[in-house]
Amino acid sequence: SVQYGGRVQDALDGELFETYAALWFCDDVNKSSFTFNNFHSDFNYRIPDGGEVANYRNYISRLPTVDSPLIFGLHTNADLTYRQLDAGEMLTSLLETLPKDAGVGTGKSVDEIVKETALGLLE
Repeated sequence: SVQYGGRVQDALDGELFETYAALWFCDDVNKSSFTFNNFHSDFNYRIPDGGEVANYRNYISRLPTVDSPLIFGLHTNADLTYRQLDAGEMLTSLLETLPKDAGVGTGKSVDEIVKETALGLLE
């Protein structure tokens, strides 16, 4: 889907792309009053004034670390859903790194195998 930076794969993607292009690829984007977000926000997404690299670097350094889903035309619940899925994936990854019971035996533990492999790579 165009919204997520993908390819234009069908007629609906094409319509979405044309809508974005009509709104954002026009002379108005060069006006200092233009912002890409049409909602009240602590940060206004816009094209920085002036063509100097320093202006762009300064603007980029001030970009929010977490974008509001509203900037992408999504409901605020989209962020909640994303964070729930992200937390679930993180917990699954953590659980997968825990040592597994190998049953009865005198073999090496997972930690010992990992340590030996890492030391072998360093040699």
